[in-house]
Amino acid sequence: ATRTFAAPQDWTRLDAEILSLSFAGQVDNVEQLMYLKVADAAGKSAVVEHLYRHACQSRLWHDWTVALSEISASGVDLTQISKITIGLGDGTSSGQVDEDLDSIFIDDIRLYPAQ
Repeated sequence: ATRTFAAPQDWTRLDAEILSLSFAGQVDNVEQLMYLKVADAAGKSAVVEHLYRHACQSRLWHDWTVALSEISASGVDLTQISKITIGLGDGTSSGQVDEDLDSIFIDDIRLYPAQ
């Protein structure tokens, strides 16, 4: 799932240092990598991978927090965020066999100051 912002977003406003999102998957999903990709208006991007490959198989809601410093370390300008992608697989292939489709649910994408 990708969200492209109409105008670049400043993720440093209000001293934000943490990106958080909630997600839930399904038990019959294929175990695979879950990732977050953030791009700025200049086209630089950073990919952060979830620690557990089985995360997409949990029916329980989980919070995933990412330090914005992990994103800016790749050269992404946090004051000019243009796109965010949440995906499964390697970014090219979801790893699904034939027509099998998995699904995850995403909610509450938030920015927080350091906690």
